[in-house]
Parts: sequence; structure tokens; C-alpha cells
Amino acid sequence: AVVSTQSTGEVSRLSRQDIEDKVYELSSENVELKKQRHTQDEKMKRLATKILRLKSDMKKLQAGKPAKYTKDNDVVEDLKMKLSQQEQEISTLKQKLVHAK
Repeated sequence: AVVSTQSTGEVSRLSRQDIEDKVYELSSENVELKKQRHTQDEKMKRLATKILRLKSDMKKLQAGKPAKYTKDNDVVEDLKMKLSQQEQEISTLKQKLVHAK
């Protein structure tokens, strides 16, 4: 959301409820953005690990050694990512519940 800069006089004309609503809205948006950033950071870490593993396996294959990388590793990583997303959803719902009270 775009927040326009307002002078002190314009802010003082808003009702307390309007100000509280706007603060809550911006706070909620900030929390969501932080969660999205965290999720993207986790994805980047997993992808970087996957790339390193693939590079290592490729070197091993070129040297004639068997690669340790299996499809099971992909499944485990996907499940970890889904678990992380579900934990974040639970956290969001808990926060919304607290603010609703």
C-alpha cells in the first residue's frame, strides 16, 4: 500500500479509530511482507543447496563415481518447505486471532 505523506494538521483531523485502523493495517501488511521474505529466503537456501548437490553429483559422475543425490532428497526438501509454509500460516492465524480479541 502507498502511504501518502500528511502534515500534522491532516493527521490530527483523523479520528482515533481511523488512525488505529491504519496502524493495524500497515502492521499486518508489514508482518505479511516479512513472512514472504522469510519464505523466499528459505527457498533460496534450499535451491542453493540443491545446486551445490547437483554440481557435486555431476563432478562425481564425470569422475566415474556413483552420485549420492536421489529423488528422495527432493521429496524431503519439498515436505520441509510445505511444513514451513503451514507453520507460517498457523502463526498468521494466531496473530489475527489475537488482534480480533
